[in-house]
Amino acid sequence: MDAGDEELVSLFQGATEWLTLLILLALTLQLWAWAADRGLRPADRGGRSGWLLVLLSFGLVVVMRLLHAEWTMALVLCGSLLVAGLLSRMVHDLRLGVPAMLLAGLLGLGHVLSAIVLALLGTLVLLLSRPSR
Repeated sequence: MDAGDEELVSLFQGATEWLTLLILLALTLQLWAWAADRGLRPADRGGRSGWLLVLLSFGLVVVMRLLHAEWTMALVLCGSLLVAGLLSRMVHDLRLGVPAMLLAGLLGLGHVLSAIVLALLGTLVLLLSRPSR
């Protein structure tokens, strides 16, 4: 293998990692949106998880993966949680903003097992809770 082939393999592996994280995040947010809307009348249901939430969460994953300083990562995660909390009060599509940012933060830090546990427990809580009208 020459140097050009190694660069292509590295580029392909990096792209598949980013694509896998995006798909995992999008599927989890879709599952959470479905579980949150379960039991509501069709007129009361919101749309599925909007692309805005998926893109904001994936943006946090990208930023967290690119940072290496621990304090900077902590400040970025805290800031994103504050912004998500404020926006979720104003925008109906971002009602799952805080858990989505927590999930994205865990994925961005590389704690995939913790992110999977959060996704499963979040789904379970949404399925067992009564829908808010």
